Amino acid sequence: MSCEKFFGTVSTKDIPDVSLDSVSFRTSYIEGDCVSCGTISEPLFDCDIKYDTMSHYRVAVMGKIVFAKDNHPKDQYKRVDSVGITRIIVNNMLQARREIYSNMNYKLENDTPWDECPLPKRILKKIRNEFLKREKYVRYTFKETDADSVYETYVYYLY
Repeated sequence: MSCEKFFGTVSTKDIPDVSLDSVSFRTSYIEGDCVSCGTISEPLFDCDIKYDTMSHYRVAVMGKIVFAKDNHPKDQYKRVDSVGITRIIVNNMLQARREIYSNMNYKLENDTPWDECPLPKRILKKIRNEFLKREKYVRYTFKETDADSVYETYVYYLY
């Protein structure tokens, strides 16, 4: 998978639909204990991606969620328009190594080149698809303020 494809922004129309009939949601406040800021409801999808159980890889995926511009009633969640991955952090717990990978728009000086990522393309594809699906169905309800987009992080344990 190329760097551009992995880190590209994807419209929710291009992310496969999932039936939410049997999916539970965990609800918390958008800003820690700030009740008046709003809530975030995360779908509790089963995610079991295994890879190299001896090295204990932990992958943090950071992405930008852009909301649709349509009007929505107050106290109803905003519709997600697109999801993009901006950066991943790969921790090899056994070697106590951490590498950061990102696309060109978010690249920092210390980021590792994409072609040096130790994870196979099939594992990266599973992580990417799971993150896109998860973020497509997250529900954000803003109370006092509003936002056009938010940044989210989700951690995958590959052991």
